[in-house]
Amino acid sequence: MKSLFISFLLIFISETTHAQKWAINEDHSEVFFSVPYLKISEVTGRFQRFNGELTLNDNNRPIHLILSIDVDSIETGNKMRDGHLKGNDFLQKARYPKITFSSSSIIQTKDQSFVANGMLTIRDVSRPYKVEFSLSSPVKDTWNYISRFVKFKTSIRRSDFKIKWNKTLSDSKYLVGDLIQVWGTFQVQPLNFKTPDNKHMIPDTNYMRERERVARGEMKEEDKVLTTLIPEKSKSLNVKNNSQKGQAPTTQENKGKTFLWWTAFFILGFMGFISVISISVYSKGFISEIFKEGQKENTFIDYLSDAFLIAWVLIYSTALWIIGWGK
Repeated sequence: MKSLFISFLLIFISETTHAQKWAINEDHSEVFFSVPYLKISEVTGRFQRFNGELTLNDNNRPIHLILSIDVDSIETGNKMRDGHLKGNDFLQKARYPKITFSSSSIIQTKDQSFVANGMLTIRDVSRPYKVEFSLSSPVKDTWNYISRFVKFKTSIRRSDFKIKWNKTLSDSKYLVGDLIQVWGTFQVQPLNFKTPDNKHMIPDTNYMRERERVARGEMKEEDKVLTTLIPEKSKSLNVKNNSQKGQAPTTQENKGKTFLWWTAFFILGFMGFISVISISVYSKGFISEIFKEGQKENTFIDYLSDAFLIAWVLIYSTALWIIGWGK
């Protein structure tokens, strides 16, 4: 008896030592249920929040499953009905906020199919229960994170958990059925290696696809065709491509300066030049009229007005050159 106990303990230690925990990625997992209604129809719903872990041994066979479902996250498409299900007639979320399942053993039935035997707890009742599920092979996503998928289905008799609220119909039938069907899919990923949520917001471009192929080891960094998004490298690639075609490198300064742009530039420049000269001549005459007395004063004013005219023309010419040819 002692040797049997020691053997069992060694097997247990061997399995748990090499065990790897896979956590549920809630973003891409779903839990649904359906309840018979009026003998013919069904009410379907889902739970929005849940978490859990699947433990695999060294041979990638599942050995333990735990699951916790948030009662307050139930949703059937009708707020009044959701409130009723959360209340005292059904799940009593205030006193029992979680529905939990913890496996005691997992049996393999087919190649990728399993049955988890364990304890299911709803409200204040815990009962032995089993859940059938399948486990996919590992698969890498776009960003080189590993995932497996667990598809499960089971049925729960709510009366087993003291949930007996109902309304009677004719022929001794009930408004709400007793047997609840539950099914769903879990995406599980190695613990602490969940795919970041923001990865799914990255635009799908050829450049990003090449980066992802490099990350997955499908191609080498030096084999990339597209350059990185660094402006300097993009600019050098543009210059190289233009030089190969015998074209002058395209710069930001002359980009968009077409024949029409240059025509408008010269017309407006000429009109502005005439306006500057006219204003300067008018200013010269206006100043001369102010200082009429004395030859010396008039000579000084003539020089000053000429200097003003020349300076004004130079300023305008410089500004025009900067707009047209300057950097």
